[in-house]
Amino acid sequence: MPIIPLFPLRSVLLPHARIPLQIFEPRYMDMVKRCLKDQSGFGVILITEGDEVFNRARDRMPELAETGCYAKIVDWDALPGGRLEITIEGECQFRLGKLSQGKDRLISAQVEWVANPEPTELSEQYSELADVLLDLVDHPEVKRLNYILDNADAYRVASQLGQLLPITEAEKLAIMELDSTESKLEALDAALEMLTN
Repeated sequence: MPIIPLFPLRSVLLPHARIPLQIFEPRYMDMVKRCLKDQSGFGVILITEGDEVFNRARDRMPELAETGCYAKIVDWDALPGGRLEITIEGECQFRLGKLSQGKDRLISAQVEWVANPEPTELSEQYSELADVLLDLVDHPEVKRLNYILDNADAYRVASQLGQLLPITEAEKLAIMELDSTESKLEALDAALEMLTN
């Protein structure tokens, strides 16, 4: 099983979706620099219990979800105070295996990859979801992330819309963990119905 560094967050990242991150902890600064140098990525995974930022008073690894997303850095910028702002894009899901933690407190994990499905046409039944996605990526906060859209790929639409809809992180994780693109689209359709009623 491959071993990758992890960036545990209180947020979920889905494949083909993008999120911005501010990096300031030394362990993550070092990780990001290595990723930029090697053109490699890291795992983003939801914290189910514990802290994002290292807390010396509670020196233990956070509890993590079983499924995460491998991310690559697609943009970065230096900020005042030695911080970095990066934009990451999800590539594919993974299932979490054995965890380890280095002296710098960086968590690594053995992972099992979950391959993205082959692109399939978005059916007419879910065309409204693609329209909502187009509206969401036009929002100024999202526009600056430079999403790459492909409304002909149902899986990409489902992942990107799942990322951008105002639903809970637990709901995003549940959508990511669904087995088929069709079930993801059904769940998103139901979530959109709840949000608009």
